Amino acid sequence: MASLVPELSSEMVRNIARQDARPAGSRQSRVISGRMYAMRRPSSLIAPRSRPLLLAAAVVGAVALGLLGPGAAIGKTARGKRITTTTKRRNGATTVKARPTTTTTIPAVPVTVPILGGAASVRRQGLGAVDLTRLPLGTNKYGSSAAPGSVYRCPAPSGPPTPNDGVVLPWINGSTFDLVHKVAVAGSVPWSGGAFAATPQGAMRVLAGNDLPPHTTGVFPVAVSDPAYKYRPNPSAIAANGFSVSVPLNPSVAAAPSCLGGEIGVTLNGIELFNAFDADGRDAVAEETQDHCEGHPNVFGYHYHSISNCLADPGSGHSQLLGYAFDGFGIFGHRGEGGKVLTNADLDECHGHTHAITWDGKTTVLYHYHATWEFPYVIGCFRGTSTVRSPAFGTGGEGPRR
Repeated sequence: MASLVPELSSEMVRNIARQDARPAGSRQSRVISGRMYAMRRPSSLIAPRSRPLLLAAAVVGAVALGLLGPGAAIGKTARGKRITTTTKRRNGATTVKARPTTTTTIPAVPVTVPILGGAASVRRQGLGAVDLTRLPLGTNKYGSSAAPGSVYRCPAPSGPPTPNDGVVLPWINGSTFDLVHKVAVAGSVPWSGGAFAATPQGAMRVLAGNDLPPHTTGVFPVAVSDPAYKYRPNPSAIAANGFSVSVPLNPSVAAAPSCLGGEIGVTLNGIELFNAFDADGRDAVAEETQDHCEGHPNVFGYHYHSISNCLADPGSGHSQLLGYAFDGFGIFGHRGEGGKVLTNADLDECHGHTHAITWDGKTTVLYHYHATWEFPYVIGCFRGTSTVRSPAFGTGGEGPRR
């Protein structure tokens, strides 16, 4: 019997898959619920639409006989329903009925991942294999020369002591920090009147604006009732801060990298971009309190220390231009060629690399910087020649930045 079953199963599958042209009363075999029947079946008893159900029954029987693995015993219909089969004898012939039992639901993979205690979220597509709960801490990763994963920092005076310096930050765990559960400054304050323009003028590009956010922000100064207050209370308020700086329109790579001051560029939404440190040499993204857009003010203006999640970078290919560094080179998002989410290992000591990009509407092979989830987040040093001298935004430098 065992040698006969595979041949009969194949014959049955072929008969079910095609329109049945056999005359009524033809003799054939079926495997149903683990048993084999020889039956005389008028074609009218089983309609063509029932044939896929017969195929499911055949699979059940084949499993019972050990011809298929157990995973093939119960199939999933196109509508996602599981089916079981029952048999019934009628007038010497066997018919098969199918009845739906349960609906199998496959959970959808979330498109976004929450950060900052749920105050904001980021696109999962922009994370790659990065674990946002264990990001490397960059505190004191600076030096007097350029090196990957650190900041080539210009000498700068220290700011005043940060309030609550001795408070333990629960989202920091040894040498890593947890961006998912980091506390954000509460609030959703709307702003109006923001202005920014990047205008070519001769060999330079003029970046001019007033630093008012085009998105909502947290409440600053941080309220005493805000959970963020007990960690790093920020006493500064957000206010208009006019600026106008000129950077090279067509930048070129310098003979050697140069150091960074506190200010390093401007994002395309008109917000000041600072380096990865606070005034005390600590990882600002990890240790300073920031709002749901990863920004906060100092005494003269609102700013970021990384590329904000409120800067749109849609698509799945190479990231878009999101800002300009003070040496004129572009700052792009987290994705490189082919949509790969970049890490420090993909970039040089200044946090950039060279390949063809879209620059002022043309495809150009040009050096550029990229954002990463790893410290130093945006720029580790200037690869070109900065034409901007601090202070560019009010106090500038690495002065009070609360």
